[in-house]
Amino acid sequence: MIKHRTIPFLFILFLFSLILTQDAYAKPFFIDCRKAFQLKEFSTLKNYFDKHSDEPRPATCFRLSNNEFLVIITNTGRVGQGLYFVNIKEDKMERDNGYALMNVEREFLGKNKKRYVLLGMSNLGGGYYSYGYAILNLIPKNNGKSYTFYPLFSVSEDPVDGLCGEKRERFIKENDNAEEITSYKILNEGTENVTLLFYIIEENCKTLTKRTYTKKFKLVNGVFQLID
Repeated sequence: MIKHRTIPFLFILFLFSLILTQDAYAKPFFIDCRKAFQLKEFSTLKNYFDKHSDEPRPATCFRLSNNEFLVIITNTGRVGQGLYFVNIKEDKMERDNGYALMNVEREFLGKNKKRYVLLGMSNLGGGYYSYGYAILNLIPKNNGKSYTFYPLFSVSEDPVDGLCGEKRERFIKENDNAEEITSYKILNEGTENVTLLFYIIEENCKTLTKRTYTKKFKLVNGVFQLID
């Protein structure tokens, strides 16, 4: 039986663990740039954009160090959208891995409180609507970068009607199928078995038959990889 005097101690331990858990989520990597530019730690980034007034203003900002930042730009033309690396010392900004309309879907934990960012990406062009997900996380600085960014997968469907829609003949010529991502889950968060699970509807544009299936991604050597 637990003695009465030990209960307050256990309660304190519970509160302490709760605070630690909350703190792990309390400081997200990405924050709204309008809020970021009011903070001292983002002052060099604000000064950069004040100096380069011809550059589109970023929507979401992430501080890597005093002189290195990541920003997501959305309020510009399609070609200019995407994730950018800003190097204050070198006074330059460069896009990472092509262009796409991008948003922060979720920040989550892996083993040993290692944090990852699930990014949503979409692109509308040439009558096609494609969208999917990518991963960003911090790594030991190598080749000038302290982060890694890589796509998980993407799907394509008719931009108006969804799936094959009016683009049915075009899908048949290229790959027969159109797909829609309906939802996703993050399982086993905070453990080495953290898993990303995506639910997908696939339509065969020849037969118009549909099937549902899932894509599962798990960490393999520090990278989320598709698991059969």
